[in-house]
Amino acid sequence: MAPYYRYAREEQGGPLKLFAPAIAVPEMNAAIHDICHNPDHALDLAHLQVDLGEYDRIRYWNGREELIYQVLLVNGVITIGSSETEVMRFPAEVRKADAIAGRILQVRAPELGAAAPRLRAVGGPR
Repeated sequence: MAPYYRYAREEQGGPLKLFAPAIAVPEMNAAIHDICHNPDHALDLAHLQVDLGEYDRIRYWNGREELIYQVLLVNGVITIGSSETEVMRFPAEVRKADAIAGRILQVRAPELGAAAPRLRAVGGPR
C-alpha cells in the first residue's frame, strides 16, 4: 500500500504552507540527501558532459532532492515505486544526478503548472 501523508501545522493556528506537488516520498528524499552529503561517496564530476536537453521533460520540482530523483528517473536508474533501499545501491548514480541537477538549477527554475510540449504525429499510414 502506498504511504499517505497529510500536512500538519507545526502549531495550532500557524501559517499555512503552499501546496508543493512531489513524486518522491520523504524517505526517498532522505536517502538521496544522505548519499549526497556522505563524503564516502564523493566523486570528481568536473568533466562530466551532459546534454541538458534530455532533461527538458522535468518541469517542476520542490527541492534539490526531488530534482535529483527526477534525473534518476530520466536516466533509467530507478522507476516510480522504487524503494529508497534500491536508490542506496547506486550512490555513484545519485552523485552524478546531483551534478546534473546542479546544472539544471543554474539554467532554469521550476515551472509550476507547466505542461509538457504536445507531440505531433508525422508520417505513418494515410
